Amino acid sequence: MVLFTLQAASEGTATSALQLEEYVKRYLDDPLRQAVEPYFTAQEFLEYLFSRENSIFNEAKEKEVHMNMDLPFSNYWIASSHNTYLTGDQFSSDSSVESYIQVLRKGCRCVELDCWDGPDGIPVIYHGHTLTSKIKFLDVIRAVRDHAFDVSEYAVILSIENHCNIAQQRTMATLLKETFGEMLLTQPVDPNAMELPSPNQLKRKIIIKVSTILYTEFYV
Repeated sequence: MVLFTLQAASEGTATSALQLEEYVKRYLDDPLRQAVEPYFTAQEFLEYLFSRENSIFNEAKEKEVHMNMDLPFSNYWIASSHNTYLTGDQFSSDSSVESYIQVLRKGCRCVELDCWDGPDGIPVIYHGHTLTSKIKFLDVIRAVRDHAFDVSEYAVILSIENHCNIAQQRTMATLLKETFGEMLLTQPVDPNAMELPSPNQLKRKIIIKVSTILYTEFYV
């Protein structure tokens, strides 16, 4: 075990028998084996092998952005969340504002809001026509405002699945403007540009992604 690790060691892994012993103790299921010469079972060794101690990535650079972030926005993969509000299945689980906070803190840059007419004139979010619980649209966007840039300055996209009537859509627009203020992207970054702005140009911005309602839907 010692020889294997020391021979296979790369930057950021154990470089001495003493350091290796400390790593071993972290993954022992049986504390009694920590006393004299700690050793791994096959399962414990696998857990150690695939742990952060043996990551192929340089942890010192994990939080650094090393890619070119000045290309058009459409050139990038975006970390996205589907049915962000749900804590479980799509039929009867709870909806939670906390779910938005959790995914944003994990680096997610696109969250989904399924918006439906609320009883008090303010939209609610839930998985429509199911038993999932409902949360307030306003509570969700306030949580996004407060935590959007906890771990990253790059733009956050609100992917809105809109099922609201016209009156509540107007309410949504008002609440979005009041809640996000200058963070809300409402105008082109460069009116003369022939391509989308870059991630660097959109830092600390909130982008709304929503389908345009057809004129005929006003009468449905």
